[in-house]
Amino acid sequence: MRKRSFVSKSQKYHFPSKTFQMFQLLVINVPPSSYSLLPENMRRKNKKLEGTLYLPNLTRWKMKKILSTPLQMIRSHQFSAATTAEPTKIATPMLRRDDLHSFGGHDLLGECNRRDLPIERLKSVVAWNISKLRPVLFGQAPYNPVLGETHHVSSGHINVLIEQVSHHPPVSALQATHEEENIDVMWVQHFIPKFRGAYVELEVKGKRVMKLQSRKETYDMNQPRLVIRLVPVPRADWAGKMKIKCPETDLEAELHLVSDSFIERFRGNNNRAVKGKISESSSGSKLYDIFGNWDRTISAKNLKTGEVEVIYNANESISGLKPPTVKNLKEVMESESAMVWSEVSEGILNKDWERAREAKKAVEEKQRKSLKQREVSGESLVPQHFSVVKNGKDWDCTPLQPTVPRAPLKRRDRHIFMWFSNIVLLLLHAKETGLVAEEEETRKNLVIAKPFALEDDKDSEHAASNGIRRILSLFKNVRLGSDLTNFQLPPQLNQPRSQLQCYGEMIYSFCGQDLIGECSRRDLPIERLKSVVAWNISTLRPIVFGMSPYNPVLGETHHVSHGHINVLTEQVSHHPPVSALHATHENENIDVTWCQYFTPKFRGAYVDVEVKGKRTMKLLNRKETYEMDQPRLVVRFLPAPGAHWTGKIKIKCPETDLEAELHLISDSFIERFKGNNNRSIKGKISQTSSGDKLYDISGHWDRTISAKNLKTGEVEVIYNAKESISGLRPPTVKNLKEVMESESAMVWSEVSEKILNKDWERAREAKKAVEEKQRESLKRREASGESWVPKHFSVVRNGKDWDCSPLQPTVPRAPLVITEAQEENMN
Repeated sequence: MRKRSFVSKSQKYHFPSKTFQMFQLLVINVPPSSYSLLPENMRRKNKKLEGTLYLPNLTRWKMKKILSTPLQMIRSHQFSAATTAEPTKIATPMLRRDDLHSFGGHDLLGECNRRDLPIERLKSVVAWNISKLRPVLFGQAPYNPVLGETHHVSSGHINVLIEQVSHHPPVSALQATHEEENIDVMWVQHFIPKFRGAYVELEVKGKRVMKLQSRKETYDMNQPRLVIRLVPVPRADWAGKMKIKCPETDLEAELHLVSDSFIERFRGNNNRAVKGKISESSSGSKLYDIFGNWDRTISAKNLKTGEVEVIYNANESISGLKPPTVKNLKEVMESESAMVWSEVSEGILNKDWERAREAKKAVEEKQRKSLKQREVSGESLVPQHFSVVKNGKDWDCTPLQPTVPRAPLKRRDRHIFMWFSNIVLLLLHAKETGLVAEEEETRKNLVIAKPFALEDDKDSEHAASNGIRRILSLFKNVRLGSDLTNFQLPPQLNQPRSQLQCYGEMIYSFCGQDLIGECSRRDLPIERLKSVVAWNISTLRPIVFGMSPYNPVLGETHHVSHGHINVLTEQVSHHPPVSALHATHENENIDVTWCQYFTPKFRGAYVDVEVKGKRTMKLLNRKETYEMDQPRLVVRFLPAPGAHWTGKIKIKCPETDLEAELHLISDSFIERFKGNNNRSIKGKISQTSSGDKLYDISGHWDRTISAKNLKTGEVEVIYNAKESISGLRPPTVKNLKEVMESESAMVWSEVSEKILNKDWERAREAKKAVEEKQRESLKRREASGESWVPKHFSVVRNGKDWDCSPLQPTVPRAPLVITEAQEENMN
């Protein structure tokens, strides 16, 4: 039979002519380990990075076709248990997951369940987890998966299915099941690469879970970082900590991957070294020391007996790996990685770079057309195999099927000869897709940006460093002390949300305990006031420097429900901008009303935003009213850009004769010199009539707040920011027909969409259209002699002060809701 050959520097592959015809449709290609690194590869890599700014996010960085391997990134997430190009000898990371289906010899995954003792099972899980670490080829990178792309492979009793569930940002979900041992593995993986000058740092995010169903044990584990060094010696190293924890057995393991730097070598830590421990979670007692090299052997030393055993051998587990073969071509899905990238891989294997470039362009163009078609029809792509939930910047993916079926791609059971070569490490390219700065929920013609959570402060710092020059240029013609109420911002400096949404989020966006309901549940008046203090502090959210929400149009509303809490906001005045808010708690019979307006003034080195208005909380079951004022916001340009809440907050309850006073300390050099850290709070709770101080309040609003009983000296934590305002999610549309035309997400839909797509020109036009529509409505009312009447609030203006009263005693259920998954966290 005539044969066709694919030739690479390190290997030759022969395919019979009939087999080759099949491979014209389905290219199962060569692993990264088979490509030798040539000196010109280094030069191509260094040339590609020329002109790259220090510290940028490399999410949008493009990779030349000549630097691509004929191997799909979505597959590299699978090479650790069965492979379509031959897996890397000891394989490659990123979004491919060959590390789940590619192994030689021992079935490490099944071994996790076979051991009788819990400590032995954890050691097996540690060994299996280390087997996921594979060498990284320097100078080559797999393709970035298209949305909906899948990879489905079986190896022995292990079935693996992975799907690309998001393209912006790129997120892959994986499910693997072991038929014989009843093991379920679930991963969701996304990453952020950043250029640091002498190296690229790749932070791998996502959740990894292994469930031993027959043992009723769950093992949670995180992922290490990847450091790609450019100088002095090009290489890529896994680094950072890996933690594996099993709540059911009260055992955990912590592994430290030592980066391959000159400093670590000077300390005696060899390349690819691992150090760690196995301990008891509750007591912290250390049971085993873990040490070794992940590309050689890993040992565990019993600290009680001194016995040392080898728990992992890389040469036995991840050498001599083989690619899967096609068992049934008819059953291969059109979305299969090897099918999607077939023509591209064939061009790369033949070193036909022009053909490979055209084929890759065709794949990407097909994806763009599909995206446009969905946008026109108002549809969104729903993953076929996973249920996907975005939680702030984190993603959670749940398989739709309890087990993974047998796959049409099957890894051969026959073990081929072991060969162990020196693998030159690779420069992973930054993802070819964009990372959307604000993750959004889009439902037809609604665009709802996610709430600002505790973890979004990192974005704040990034915006400050990148936007300071542009921001200062806007103020070049503004005089000191000028009122900035009507100051117009370009779309580049707008967040994809209205100020009304920001106000609403302060009440309906929370995780964990229902703090507003807790205010009424406490029996003692002093305990209720402490709960009101904690809830009030929870309304303080991080401010993204250099970005501002839209100024709401007159009559704009925002209506959201979260559990028993219903929130309605309305813009009751445009000049000056005044917002009214009404929130009610159905179960605890709580009523919250806010009337909010602010005056920003330019002070040269900073902008001082004075927030005015009345805030009231009524505990109707307790017949108590709590009145509270609001802090100021200081936006500093120099010497260090940042935005900080500052000033005093006073909370007073006439019925209980109790009050609280909180002082938010500004983040200035003077305050830091005094020892007051960023976002710190100091205050007190006292009796109003006598002035006797009962409690001292101290802490940081982005960490914890404590109250010290001055009579007993007892200190208690009354607020934990991480438990309350982290991992927040946006509302979703429960009933589109009930959404009002005045809803913020409807009014600013087109503007938000263009901002999220970074289409600044269309965003500017859409924003101008919204503002022009408001001006025309104003002209019509002036011509007819009509005045605007708010729909949901009664408004009274007393000089410069405003008072807003709700027209309805309670807020009805909203068509926009926080998802049930988050409502389950409420108490």
